[in-house]
Amino acid sequence: VGWRWKRSRVTPAKQKVTPPEKDWRALRKQAYDRASQDSFREAIRYIFLSVLVEGDQKGWWIYEPEATNIEHLSRVRNQVQRYEPLQKLIERYEKAWYGLGKPGEKEFQDCEKLVHRVEAAA
Repeated sequence: VGWRWKRSRVTPAKQKVTPPEKDWRALRKQAYDRASQDSFREAIRYIFLSVLVEGDQKGWWIYEPEATNIEHLSRVRNQVQRYEPLQKLIERYEKAWYGLGKPGEKEFQDCEKLVHRVEAAA
């Protein structure tokens, strides 16, 4: 009936997994560092992650790394002033990160403006 792989009864020791960066300022700095190196795809990713972590730390929403972007967006549905800029930021991030375009300086600057709008919302 074919090969069956046997599993070892001895399980290997779990490696220590480092959690994602929890300091939004460090993530934001990485975004600007990547942008200065013309690595705009990564810069947009870091600025997006920094907004998610910042929102969690400031109590705007709860950031869970395993949640989808739509789930994060649904957590701001009642915050009308944050919803629209976060939605646009998610769109820019997904377009840059999932390869639907080659982002440049203009796209990164658009993301910066959206970040300021999310932060400025009351």
